[in-house]
Amino acid sequence: MKDIIEQIIEIDSLAFENKKKNEEYLKNKRQEYENKLVEYRQSMLENARVESEKIVMQISDVDNNKSSEDKITSINSMIENEYAQIEENLVKIIFNKLFAEDISYTLDTKYPLHTLNTLEN
Repeated sequence: MKDIIEQIIEIDSLAFENKKKNEEYLKNKRQEYENKLVEYRQSMLENARVESEKIVMQISDVDNNKSSEDKITSINSMIENEYAQIEENLVKIIFNKLFAEDISYTLDTKYPLHTLNTLEN
């Protein structure tokens, strides 16, 4: 009977040691997986940060391009205004030269302007 009790104690202590080893193994595995989760979370956060920075840069580029487009539009508008003013002045000059009384010749160069007045009479 003593042998049976010793065998039961030995089996019980082996079972206890196995239980402790299994608990330690599970504890290590749990820690390993928690570390992997932390690493995964950090890598995902880093990827999200990098992607968000790319998006911010794209938005910034769009804003800069928009600002550049606004500048180009403004410059184009200024050029068009300047051209219109120059064109208007040029047309005035041409019409003044063609039809003003201060020129001595009309388009028909045979007759000076002062002679046209006498021809009409």
